[in-house]
Amino acid sequence: MRDPKRLDKFYDELKELHKKYLPDWRYGQLMSNFINWMTWSKNKDIFFPEEDDMMHYMKSFISYITGEEL
Repeated sequence: MRDPKRLDKFYDELKELHKKYLPDWRYGQLMSNFINWMTWSKNKDIFFPEEDDMMHYMKSFISYITGEEL
């Protein structure tokens, strides 16, 4: 079984990215846009990446949206 504590780090980092870079977006808006970007731009199924890989993709997505390098 995976260590459940890994989730705290992931969600804390996701929360900070959301608050800092896309605070006007609702959670559903963030996730829907991110999932579509993963599917169509990266040709990735969100079911398979581990949290560290998913965070890498999230940062890439936010950079794509905001034009800021993370």
